[in-house]
Amino acid sequence: MANILVTGGAGYIGSHACKALAAAGHTPVTFDNLVTGWRNAVKFGPFVQGDLLNRAEIDAAFEQYQPVAVMHFAALSQVGDSMKQPGTYWRNNVEGSLNLIEATVAAGCADQNANIEGIELSERDEHYSTMRLVISVRDRTHLANVDRILRIGKRVARVLRNSA
Repeated sequence: MANILVTGGAGYIGSHACKALAAAGHTPVTFDNLVTGWRNAVKFGPFVQGDLLNRAEIDAAFEQYQPVAVMHFAALSQVGDSMKQPGTYWRNNVEGSLNLIEATVAAGCADQNANIEGIELSERDEHYSTMRLVISVRDRTHLANVDRILRIGKRVARVLRNSA
């Protein structure tokens, strides 16, 4: 059985992903800070309580479990609260995702040229209006060229400036 790191695995969607992974013969390793998740939702593999804003905690999970893939569901996602505290949401969701991607590269699940093996980004999910990021080791795809990354960064900076 391959270990697969599931961030946000103690939440509703993440816990169902863990159930599906276990049914497929994998070991889901839940990484969650339990801010909006539930410890009793973790039933299909090991649990690591950690925060994506703490890179050392992510690195420790990679070192201990050596996952071959990552599924990223961790995010703050309350729409009303995000309008009141946009900086908190951007920091958690964007910086946390960046920490996870960098840790994934450092652990050898992806290479430094942003060739995260099979990365899918969905900016809006029909039911939850949250960002979801899934990293898989099955198919190699190029995340984005440098030009696109710079354009996205500029857009994020404009949104942050306008919301401050």
